[in-house]
Amino acid sequence: MPPWYKVLAASELQFLWILQFEVCQVRPHNPLMRAVDIQHIGRELAIKWEDGREDFIPLERLRRCCPCAGCSGETDLLGNVYKNPAKPFSSVAFKLVRLDYVGGYAIQPVWADGHNTGIFSFEYLKKVAATPEG
Repeated sequence: MPPWYKVLAASELQFLWILQFEVCQVRPHNPLMRAVDIQHIGRELAIKWEDGREDFIPLERLRRCCPCAGCSGETDLLGNVYKNPAKPFSSVAFKLVRLDYVGGYAIQPVWADGHNTGIFSFEYLKKVAATPEG
């Protein structure tokens, strides 16, 4: 047993165990969430999934749904959300320069205005694609 266990109270140990369990919990891999082909076509991102389904996401929606901390905010352990102030998009904000793959689970778009910090997991892309227009 590590020496620091003796210093912590039982409630603190329980908190640390719960925190470790939540953070390190292994989630089952869903093979149907993999994209087999992603292409930038006009003003859309076309995605073909392993399950045979195809989605077409307008680039404007993709950019507006950016999951990075600057765009969507960041939540601390207490549930407080920290977010940059909203600012209008420039005329080139919805122009896609390139897509970079992140491992085998996500893409990272690079936009013409220089924004490139959003990492879109394939699971998140499916949610964005299922979002109704509006």
